[in-house]
Amino acid sequence: MLRVLSLLGLLAPVLGAVVLMVFRRRAPGPAALGLIACVLALLASGVGLVAERTAFLGGDLEGMTHRIEAAGLIRLLLMGAAVLVLLGAAAMGRHVSSTWVAAAVAGLVLCLAGAATQLLAIDLGAEHEGLTLLAAMLVEAVRFALIGAGTLLLCLGVVTSRPAATGPAEEPLVLAGRSAQHAWRLYQQLGARRR
Repeated sequence: MLRVLSLLGLLAPVLGAVVLMVFRRRAPGPAALGLIACVLALLASGVGLVAERTAFLGGDLEGMTHRIEAAGLIRLLLMGAAVLVLLGAAAMGRHVSSTWVAAAVAGLVLCLAGAATQLLAIDLGAEHEGLTLLAAMLVEAVRFALIGAGTLLLCLGVVTSRPAATGPAEEPLVLAGRSAQHAWRLYQQLGARRR
């Protein structure tokens, strides 16, 4: 489960960039701004990946936990900048429409929920330092899975409800929903084969 959450947080900026590239003709300026946000989000994912891989290198458990929390703060700042840029790109050059506003608000809510996990301070005591470290890693994975999913929704909000000059005529949110259903069925089939 921890790997699935980490993978979602890691791949969300990449998927968001793919969405923006596929539908870029709907809104070239906002899509380019959204791609900049995806680069910031990828940097945040890279910081998290490096932090997870180097957390166990040397030092005591308290130092490891501190390094994970410091890397989490850097990731959070980079993701916050990415979210702000995506919100600006989603609102750029258009009036209020229920479809793109719904995608942007849902993405923002997921990002805020992920950021709120920073407030979770888990300390199980000196005799359970290893469990405290694992809990910190789990909270970190949940945080960036939520923020990653929110970022992906914000990327969809940038290009949805815009006229399709060329390229795919289908609305990005409809296409993303169908793709998510397909991915979920595939995940369930893979899980059933392992049993």
